[in-house]
Amino acid sequence: MVSIYEIQKEMEKYLAWDFEENQEEAIKKFEELEVKFEEKLENIAKYITNLNAEAESLKPEIERLVEKQQSYKKKAENLKKFVDIILFNKYEYEIRNWVIKKIPAWNFDYAYRKSEAVIITDEEAISKDYKKIVETTKIDKTAIKKAIKEWKDVDGAEIKNNFNLNIK
Repeated sequence: MVSIYEIQKEMEKYLAWDFEENQEEAIKKFEELEVKFEEKLENIAKYITNLNAEAESLKPEIERLVEKQQSYKKKAENLKKFVDIILFNKYEYEIRNWVIKKIPAWNFDYAYRKSEAVIITDEEAISKDYKKIVETTKIDKTAIKKAIKEWKDVDGAEIKNNFNLNIK
């Protein structure tokens, strides 16, 4: 099978040919190569379309699997909470006083670790010493593009022309 690059090189070879000799043969061969080139482009476009369709067809399956994953995670979390309630009710005194650190099961050990968390009960009552002001800045590219197109100077920005291939 001839590649699109080989066809293009062949076409360039015939364009560089001396047309004085065998002019009709050169034109005929060039036209044949042009048809092959266009067929290749057509086949490539069809292949790209098929790949995009395959990618789109995977979306429902991905969504289904994500839902299944979330369901499994939720079940695992609920079971963990269930075991926590049962163990904490049974061993509350031992856990709070660090008498017991591990609760063995057949192949696993359940263990508690102590952690601390700050709970804010009234934000207004918190001193300014303990507050941070968070500010975000977003650049308005649409306004910059409009300004540059209106011939205004915008330091630190420019418009770049891109050429994006579309296949329809």
